[in-house]
Amino acid sequence: MKISKAFKLKKNQSELDFIDVDTSFDLKLFVDPYAIEISEDPLALELQNYIVTYFEVLLETIRSGSASAAASLTSHLSEPRETFLGVSKGSPAGRGVGPNQARQIISALKRSKSFQTGTLTDLAETELFIDGISSDKLSDLTTNVIRSPLERYTLEQCQLHDIPTHKIAMPPSWNPTKGRWETHYANIPIVGKYPVLFIPKVLVRRKLSLDSQEFYNHHMLNFLQQEEIRTGGSLVNLLKNGTKKVYKSDLKEVHPFAKPDLEAFARANPDVIERYKQIKGAQGALTARDFDEDFVETAFALALKDGLAKIPAGRDHADEYHAYMVGVLSFLFYPHLVTPKKEDPLHDGRKRIDITYTNASKDGFFSAVRSWPPASTLYLFVECKNYTGDVKNPELDQLSSRFGHQRGNLGFLVCRQIQDRVLFTQRCKDTASDKRGYVIALDDSDFAVMLDLVAQLKRAQISAFLDAKLRAIV
Repeated sequence: MKISKAFKLKKNQSELDFIDVDTSFDLKLFVDPYAIEISEDPLALELQNYIVTYFEVLLETIRSGSASAAASLTSHLSEPRETFLGVSKGSPAGRGVGPNQARQIISALKRSKSFQTGTLTDLAETELFIDGISSDKLSDLTTNVIRSPLERYTLEQCQLHDIPTHKIAMPPSWNPTKGRWETHYANIPIVGKYPVLFIPKVLVRRKLSLDSQEFYNHHMLNFLQQEEIRTGGSLVNLLKNGTKKVYKSDLKEVHPFAKPDLEAFARANPDVIERYKQIKGAQGALTARDFDEDFVETAFALALKDGLAKIPAGRDHADEYHAYMVGVLSFLFYPHLVTPKKEDPLHDGRKRIDITYTNASKDGFFSAVRSWPPASTLYLFVECKNYTGDVKNPELDQLSSRFGHQRGNLGFLVCRQIQDRVLFTQRCKDTASDKRGYVIALDDSDFAVMLDLVAQLKRAQISAFLDAKLRAIV
């Protein structure tokens, strides 16, 4: 059963920040350490710290020659059953990194030139250079290392969607400060008899970004083709039209696939591996179609628009409206806005806001406001008001009071209607002029415009729409 169905969330995968897994089988997706490595939002930076400290301690321990300590460090890398991701067949059984495979990995690391020379610089590169480490095992290893932050993320998502949790004993988690595994309890949801650990969509890929076969076939061999032509090598064929050609089949006979050879090639040609990593990083997060090939985004946008119009305004339906808008915002702005939290406490709990999103954008409107000094929007604050009439100064002041130089100075005031838009825009301009931050008011008609843009295959124009809203109050 899917999480959304088990807890009656009434939400599609595109409205959720986490993967809506089915507990009856494993979904063939992988937690990608490179996706974590290239991200700059606070959660990703925390995950990076967990991964880096584990990897540093493991390599240092192997170099020290302490077999027992190295075995202890790799003793908690079994398949994380709570994620329901990976390549298990049938019911979630798991593969993971067992004791024998852990010993093989340690031996492989010891033998590898990349370990000895320092070419291996991060966890994401281990699949490229180290025999015995495959995509599924590296995903499992990564998940185990970052388990503790994922448990906190799971609890935050449960609070956002009113999902009940249970305090249960969990597998050991990595403590980056103490450099060791520790037993603990965590509050997580249970579907049937299965505890479930939520995984942010932005962290997963269909296959790991850094893939040894891909690097070999499309980067290493391509480079060697050009080198053969440039140097007039023996593998160059002269075609009838005078074109020089080097066939990959010939190159493969001379340079067969072998991870030690990939490591030696990367060490000799660091620019090639760096270009490869840049290309993979630019591919970005998975889309809704990657999670469900039958998903029709255009039709779903119109369904969201119709559903919003059917929610009555007023206090009695405030919770329904709030929950619905979490889905709409995630649908419209993922992967620019991620990790939504409900009623995030500020100022030692004295103030609360409806929703806080992390701005993880790399392009468009949200990327621009993140680097714009007056806004400095690391977080985007959202207040949802299901009023029957216009929002006024108190609601505007309530949101602007949440801003701060460490959090950001931009927020969305989401409401049902703004009848006197000229007056409210002036109020927002006054707030900005007084250096109290930037509030963009969005009512049902604004969301209808944005959802229509998606339905018309013009999603990219949402950035310009929001930019015009901001310019109107600056």
